[in-house]
Amino acid sequence: MASRPQEQLKYCISSHPAYHICEETCGKCGDTCEDTTEEYFRYKGVLRNCLWLSLRSNVQDQICYEGFTAHDFICPETCNQCDMPTMAPVQTPQPTPQPTLLPTTTMIPSSSPTTLLCDDNPKDTFLDDDGIARSCVWLASQDDDILQYCTTSTAYDVCEEMCGKCKDSCYDTDRTFLYKGIARTCLWLSQQIFDDYSNNKENNILDEICQEGYTSYDIICPETCNACDYKGRLKHTTPSHY
Repeated sequence: MASRPQEQLKYCISSHPAYHICEETCGKCGDTCEDTTEEYFRYKGVLRNCLWLSLRSNVQDQICYEGFTAHDFICPETCNQCDMPTMAPVQTPQPTPQPTLLPTTTMIPSSSPTTLLCDDNPKDTFLDDDGIARSCVWLASQDDDILQYCTTSTAYDVCEEMCGKCKDSCYDTDRTFLYKGIARTCLWLSQQIFDDYSNNKENNILDEICQEGYTSYDIICPETCNACDYKGRLKHTTPSHY
């Protein structure tokens, strides 16, 4: 019914069963929960809209869950997100400011080449002043020492983007995404990825939520999830309604 507005005047009358079945479409009732009309999400590599999703209950069963872009941002009405009770307890990140993986201080020299792919190495480490192996995630949390390590240690070659060896136009946001009911930051995700690599974990979080269609990949942490690297190689795709 929602996909056939020309038929609504015919069926959305109080004497027709559709009026009582499609209450919101027919205007019998209303709420403040609405799908977006001009934004799309990707499903199996194709841009889709909320109308397409609303007509496919089998796809809703797959992606209308917390952590998916369609559920969290694009199609809250279709996914019944607004009807869901607030999860309790929901833990928010610590109130202390979280540094981004790209320092806000001016560290990148103007001569740094702009490349399509420029990332810190999530698997490798460098030695700190005490001889302890440290990751780029650790360095991101050391605001006062970033410049020192980026100029006097192998961190320059391990954390190439943070230290300004190269640069690109991909950045994480300072927003959070929900993971198992808990609000998480991109810095937290970076640490989990590093820990998974360090422990040779097979089912790692990178493969779990850094995938197309997930909020963490599509919107919140594109740099950590390497989403920009992937999208940069994609050919332009127009939305499909089929």
